[in-house]
Amino acid sequence: MTITTVIFDFGGVLLRTHDYAPRRRWEEKFGLQPGALEKFIFSSAISRDAQLGKTDWDDAWLAAAEYFDVSVDEIRRAEQDFFAGDVLDQTLVAYIRRLKPQITIGLLSNTWFRDGQTLLLQYGIADAFHFSVTSAELGVMKPDPRIFETALARAEASPAESVFVDDMAENVAAARSLGMHGIHFTDTDTTIAQLVRLTGIK
Repeated sequence: MTITTVIFDFGGVLLRTHDYAPRRRWEEKFGLQPGALEKFIFSSAISRDAQLGKTDWDDAWLAAAEYFDVSVDEIRRAEQDFFAGDVLDQTLVAYIRRLKPQITIGLLSNTWFRDGQTLLLQYGIADAFHFSVTSAELGVMKPDPRIFETALARAEASPAESVFVDDMAENVAAARSLGMHGIHFTDTDTTIAQLVRLTGIK
């Protein structure tokens, strides 16, 4: 079947951390083990609540200040630095722009952004996408099949004519279980090569 839709994850695919030094400096300043702040911000119960739209992202940072016993002022400055080492994959974005005239392009992200368009606008790539679905918007996170079903409905596409790209193997497996084509992102070149094979678009 012809591929009509390609849906991308955001963090870990389009945006990836290349330099962990800014995070590590704050962890050292707070007297934490490497990765402790990062784990709290992405994986704590309140972070999960933010990604489900039950609370605000700001609340997760305030909870981090209390949990690590640091001042709100310090946690605010840590928050400003937290994503300083993240880099948008311009090569992959350029390929997405080549796909867009012929393929419906979607975003499917577990994120505290209730509106995926706002996230895409923040990084200057909203024009490369036709639609977005986020966990905070729906109150459902990948790998729950309901979030994939919503994305397919917005794309007006069947699973068999859709491709999902994610850096988490369990999310790719969930998409495949619904009949979608799944690409486990490991690097840009391999992912683009797989998309070229599926779509025929170089």
